[in-house]
Amino acid sequence: MFGYNTVPAEVRNADDRVFVIADGPLRKGDEILSIDGRGWKSTHDGLARFEAASNAENRNYMAAMCMVCSHRDTAAVELVRDGRRMTERIATRSVMNWSPYITERMLDTANIRLLADGIGYMTGVNYTKADGARIMEKFRDTKALIVDLRCYPREFMIFDFIGRYFMPRTSPHVIWLAPTGALPGVFHELQDSLFVNPDNPAVAENPAYYKGRVIVLVDSSTQSQAEYTAMAFQATPRCTVVGTQTAGADGNISALVMPGGDFGYFSGLGVLYPDGTNTQRAGIRIDVPVHATVPGLQAGRDEILEKALEIIATGAYDPAAKI
Repeated sequence: MFGYNTVPAEVRNADDRVFVIADGPLRKGDEILSIDGRGWKSTHDGLARFEAASNAENRNYMAAMCMVCSHRDTAAVELVRDGRRMTERIATRSVMNWSPYITERMLDTANIRLLADGIGYMTGVNYTKADGARIMEKFRDTKALIVDLRCYPREFMIFDFIGRYFMPRTSPHVIWLAPTGALPGVFHELQDSLFVNPDNPAVAENPAYYKGRVIVLVDSSTQSQAEYTAMAFQATPRCTVVGTQTAGADGNISALVMPGGDFGYFSGLGVLYPDGTNTQRAGIRIDVPVHATVPGLQAGRDEILEKALEIIATGAYDPAAKI
């Protein structure tokens, strides 16, 4: 509907308005009014007619991504910058080789860094299994670690990273609802655990686990594997999740092929917390809700990260030890 090309800009929405959140062809803080003459309302309403979304936050995020799509190699971008309305022509890229979930900015290794006052920061995009030990050595003595999951993890973090370095003992972290093949419509529960030693599940405890606070950042771009990663962090002793409702689209991807070659995808597994609370459509549990605001986006601020730093500084929302 909206084109196979995209203006390569990371965007977020607030109050039915779309803003750029990272410098690139457009500047952080730019408000995008239209792409090739198509604005927010027509994009949002057009998307809602045809595309499924797990919740309203997810639909708004999808609409913001679709809004920067184009049928052209060069898109006419109408925007407001520093209070001035203007139109710029921006070269587009194929949606097949540019993803808002894993951008060049996110891949920058500078995203594994120490912030002020002994606070570590990393994104899910920056984790690789090969670098896990080196990453934890960097953060070993920090008082808090911020893990930014407003992206799609480049590699699977659950067992080799979270279980190995953050869990004091092997514990359940998820319940899967799996279909029973012989009884269509009937599902059975499968409980899964985070092992402190994925190479030797018989090892049940790890006294050398990371004992600082873990603050996980999420928003409506946190989807599927990113949501599962956030859930796994929530099984650790001192995790606090800060941000906006996530996509509510966890579980494996199953394909439905229909006559004529049409097909669609759906989640083939149910995903529940160990206490049986559902995550699909609802998203993961948020401890400290933070929504982007128009003034914040206009100023190029990261209000979710700001809140994370605030609660570390004040000691607020530190969960009671579960060990």
